[in-house]
Amino acid sequence: PHEDNLEATVETLLYKMQHIVKEQLVADVPLGSLLSGGLDSSIITLLANNAYKENGGQNFNTFSVAHAGVNSNVLTDIHQDDDLPWAALL
Repeated sequence: PHEDNLEATVETLLYKMQHIVKEQLVADVPLGSLLSGGLDSSIITLLANNAYKENGGQNFNTFSVAHAGVNSNVLTDIHQDDDLPWAALL
């Protein structure tokens, strides 16, 4: 059973996410992330950018994909808008 309180749970999750992202940044070539503007890609990109800066690097490269004139997302009750405007903010 999960017995940690909210604060301990958040701290543990953040530590594990930071550790996992840092492990994935070990490479012989420049890295980047596909940034949709959604929560998961935003968190991973934030953690990667922070890890890059901790090691004296520049900002982490991000890429987003959109199709001109075409809404590539299938809008539903849960996903009600296009990701591109959100990706542009990040």
